[in-house]
Amino acid sequence: MASTPAVTVDTKLILNSLILLLVNSMGKFLLILSAIAYLSQTAIAQTKPRRWVRVMSNAQTGNIHYFDIDSLVRCGLF
Repeated sequence: MASTPAVTVDTKLILNSLILLLVNSMGKFLLILSAIAYLSQTAIAQTKPRRWVRVMSNAQTGNIHYFDIDSLVRCGLF
């Protein structure tokens, strides 16, 4: 009579696989959550009122340019 091989279940392997799956899912969730936070932060920043600086670049021609003071501060000009 031929005996069928017994099926062994490696519970440690299954547990490790489940833990890796959970960590991978949590990592993707945190990545998506941080992307949403970043996008909403830039959307809120765009709704702030801007402060403009008027600069005359050439006194002879009278060319006038307007710059956003917040962008000039980020560049280190103020």
